[in-house]
Amino acid sequence: MNKDKETKLEKAAINSFASEKLYDHSADLEYFRFLSLRDYLYKIYIKRLRDDRVTMYSCWGLKNNQTKVISKASPSIYSNLDIIEFNDLAVYFHLSFDKKEYIVTTTSLLNLRMTESWIFKVSISCLNDAIETDGQNLLDYLIITSIAKSSIKNKIIFIKDKDFKNRFLECTEIIEPKNIFLNDIFLPQNISLQIKRFITEIMNYDLKRTNRKSQFRFLLSGLPGTGKSQIISAIIKAVFEKITIVIANGIDYTMSEIIDFCRIFDPCLLVIDDMDFIARKRDENFNSNSLINFLHSLDGLLPESLFLLGATNDKFLVDEAASRPGRFDMILDISKINEDDYLRLIKRETEDESLISLFNEDVIEFMENKKVTGAFIVNLVKQLVSIKQMKGEVDIEDLQSLLKFTYEGFYLDPIKLGNAVGFK
Repeated sequence: MNKDKETKLEKAAINSFASEKLYDHSADLEYFRFLSLRDYLYKIYIKRLRDDRVTMYSCWGLKNNQTKVISKASPSIYSNLDIIEFNDLAVYFHLSFDKKEYIVTTTSLLNLRMTESWIFKVSISCLNDAIETDGQNLLDYLIITSIAKSSIKNKIIFIKDKDFKNRFLECTEIIEPKNIFLNDIFLPQNISLQIKRFITEIMNYDLKRTNRKSQFRFLLSGLPGTGKSQIISAIIKAVFEKITIVIANGIDYTMSEIIDFCRIFDPCLLVIDDMDFIARKRDENFNSNSLINFLHSLDGLLPESLFLLGATNDKFLVDEAASRPGRFDMILDISKINEDDYLRLIKRETEDESLISLFNEDVIEFMENKKVTGAFIVNLVKQLVSIKQMKGEVDIEDLQSLLKFTYEGFYLDPIKLGNAVGFK
């Protein structure tokens, strides 16, 4: 390292914790942007990533602000997130960007004005013929590119704790999508059409973004067991790796912080599978601040890149103000399937006409009276197919016996079936 570069690096170390402006350019960043930028630069340094515009020469760390001695940086990797964190209070990168040289300083500063609060600063020192505006261009480039190349972009980010903004690495994890597909879920055609439209909007986001005014916000409403969570899992599976997915369930989050985090990614799908907890009726809400914060977030200028998918056990438990048109584009009632859907589901599960014909009016009426679920019918047909494979043929008595046996096994409070028509 020549004398000028060495002097610049030493000066950067000495001034890392100074309050006055001693760099060609500096800026305070949100914690996650700070983490991403530093992670990106270090992965270029260790050759895990490549950027044709950036050449990395060296990387150094400062352990504390007392000795002002720089040494080899001390990285540690959060394996699930694959984000590199450092034990150093400051990390320095000597690099060239578009053939001009810089020292990029990333510093964690304790905010003395606020207890347990940190400031995350990135500073640019220009070397040789680089000027201050070049430093600004470099910083802008690094902020954008580090997010685009982040290890968690287009992944599923599960937020485990409301303090994720300050403790991101500890309070989040990357999860895999469940192996559930929309075609595996039996839905009324009108509901299926809307779900497919939601998926299509996400898949075509890049094609339509120039003409887009707002993104879709859907709320799924239905009793437990009607398949809301399965629908959400199927949507996530369909759009996985096409969009960054943020899941926030069952915790009293500050919604504005969630929205701000989602704003970083373009595009982003925010999933809240327990909307009741956040937006229940005002007279039932033990924490009215969460509802007010949620309403303000929906009324605010949400990023055009944000899709919202929520679920509630009962839309009437959600505050009317939260569920009114304009805050959600559509509320879909997910109910148990009815008599009109039974035969369509049976025909989807088997093409064997000898089996389909067994489901006469009495059988259909019985299932309707007992309010059996789609999952029950799918299992019933599967068992019926198995019996035919074993016996060679089946008749109405086989179906009646199987239906009675299966129903009593599935439901906690078996109903006497002796009086049902055709089931003696």
